[in-house]
Amino acid sequence: MKKRSWLLRVFAAALSLALALAAGAEAIEWQKCLGGSDYEEASSIQQTSDGGYIVAGFTQSTDGDVVGYHGGYVPDVWVVKLNALGDILWQKCLGGSDYDEASSIQQTGDGGYIVAGFTQSTDGDVAGLHWSADV
Repeated sequence: MKKRSWLLRVFAAALSLALALAAGAEAIEWQKCLGGSDYEEASSIQQTSDGGYIVAGFTQSTDGDVVGYHGGYVPDVWVVKLNALGDILWQKCLGGSDYDEASSIQQTGDGGYIVAGFTQSTDGDVAGLHWSADV
């Protein structure tokens, strides 16, 4: 199932790119690969009030751009703040020793960020897990 999901995402991205090119979209301004030597996935990206970007998803890496992974060979939430050129300003791993994943991120009115996702952890940054997985 994981492989099929990945293939569908690749197909959707290729289709979107083909449609954009066919419509005469402008050229790519910049592109970056973020993460480490294991598996990362971005679920949400928003432009921020300073012209940069905030990205949320998950990581399983302990190297590269990733600092603070909680371990256990299951994903941690990964939040990355980029400037307007795509350079990393800061990053943060959130979660515990079980499965944690962000699905959405938004900038708040006070300049902070709010992240939505789910967790199966009961330790680390997680408090109050009520069942086998919580939002």
